[in-house]
Amino acid sequence: MLRKKCKRRLRMFDDFTLQDIGASRLVSQQAQLNYIDMTLTHYASALASSEAAMSYLHQTRGLSKSVLRQFAVGYCDRSLATKLPDAESFEGAMIRGTLQRFGLIKPNGRELFRGSIIIPIKNESGTLVDVYGRKVAKYQRKGAQFQLNIHSVPVSLFNAEILLTHRDVILCSSPIEALSLISCGVKNVVSMMGLESVSPIFVEQLQANGVTQVTLGLANTPQGHRYKVLITQMLKSIGVEHHELILPTGEDINSVMVKAQHMHGLCEQLCVNLPLRETCH
Repeated sequence: MLRKKCKRRLRMFDDFTLQDIGASRLVSQQAQLNYIDMTLTHYASALASSEAAMSYLHQTRGLSKSVLRQFAVGYCDRSLATKLPDAESFEGAMIRGTLQRFGLIKPNGRELFRGSIIIPIKNESGTLVDVYGRKVAKYQRKGAQFQLNIHSVPVSLFNAEILLTHRDVILCSSPIEALSLISCGVKNVVSMMGLESVSPIFVEQLQANGVTQVTLGLANTPQGHRYKVLITQMLKSIGVEHHELILPTGEDINSVMVKAQHMHGLCEQLCVNLPLRETCH
């Protein structure tokens, strides 16, 4: 009997999900973009209201609050559903359907990035093309991903807009590391969505925008070394000159920034002045 009830409820849920998606197709493209923008704005407000999430970014990760605002960084605190119109209303169905089609909501109705810091990913023209998420909690259930994004196949580097004005860029492994350098005043920074996201698509994007020199800012770890080999091979294949930042063993850009004793050496390599502690913390 219990199994029959469960199956009946699942069928009802599936039907409603299909109605959500169908309703979203009746919405203009501009309205859908507005729904997505409203959702990202909600996440940004949630970050400002979350002491734990803000502490993680500002205190633990050392990121500038002004930079967090500049890049519309947010936090998925699972409160979105309470802010949306009733799920059974037409407007509620349109909004949920739009967010599901974009990827912010999963087919089961849950938010993709729950419990995560989220960072919008825009292409060179400033169009939103992806969203990156990083779990805040140190301990996660077995098999959970600490980093995730909407697309399984990468579509753009983070901070790609600077590719229109810079031919010499620093390539980091994740947006958190890119934001670390930006917080310290370095502007010509782009990043992948984590080391596991290494893809020819990123190298092609650099080539398409006329980048002539890349400085690799990957972690000085066995995993970082493995992916560095792949990236350098791809850069060589398109004739792009490359160098690398020398980081202490076991460290990445963010951990170096947080540990003030290593900052002087990093800033010397980047040819920037040593930032004031309050700039990065």
